[in-house]
Amino acid sequence: MQDIGLYQNIVIGDKEFPAQLLKNHILKKGLYFPSHWHEQAELHYILQGEGYLYCNQRKYPVSPGDLLVINGNELHQGICTAPVLDVLVLIFRMDDFSGEIAGHHLLFQPLIQKDNIIGDLFRSLFEEEEERQLGYKISMKGKIYELIVYLMRHYVSENLTEQENLRRRQNLGRLNAVLSYLEENYMHPISAQDMANLVNLSPGRFAHLFKESMGLSPGAYLNQFRLKKAYNLLKQGTLTSTEVALAVGFSDYNNFGRQFRRQYHIAPSQV
Repeated sequence: MQDIGLYQNIVIGDKEFPAQLLKNHILKKGLYFPSHWHEQAELHYILQGEGYLYCNQRKYPVSPGDLLVINGNELHQGICTAPVLDVLVLIFRMDDFSGEIAGHHLLFQPLIQKDNIIGDLFRSLFEEEEERQLGYKISMKGKIYELIVYLMRHYVSENLTEQENLRRRQNLGRLNAVLSYLEENYMHPISAQDMANLVNLSPGRFAHLFKESMGLSPGAYLNQFRLKKAYNLLKQGTLTSTEVALAVGFSDYNNFGRQFRRQYHIAPSQV
């Protein structure tokens, strides 16, 4: 799959330890990672501070001791609302660890609050990564297995059938043409009808499929996509806010400013 739209291509090349561990230390209020999605599961354990994590457009307030579980193929975004936010992040693909796990097509509960067992597992996992004693990768894999089993036995929200999982994947695959089209034409006017025509569906059916797969309507996705492009252009500092708004497809600067502040919690001029 290409790196298009809000899709993020994550490559984990270590076959001995097929996971990523990240420590996010945020010292500024506002957006700390923009909306994106990928096939891997992504787990955020909050050590310090407060914020909001969005998963499929649902807003989850998080504080120390909370775990947000982002299942594969779900849009997610992070907002920091405290002077300091420390988060431990684990990213992995289920079927890289066990065919038994992958065969169940489990969706985990998004927000898990103040579970000491999960907290202990996360801390010990990252301690192993820091100390890197002999056999640390084996120990880390064992802790991830232990974490997965614990989540499976206590925090499963849905168990998809093979048919439901296949349909979920097929729907995402059908949307690739739409995402590619948006990547190439986002600076021009685009209607829901235009997008529906690309996959030979009625606007109503397409809107239902799109929201089911991406977590938001086609129009809302297009706005977020344009705002992401705008954010990146503003960071470059070569264009004014008005020029950026026009460059990403907004003809009304006031509307652009309102939507940008709603999305990133700052004005375009503050980026």
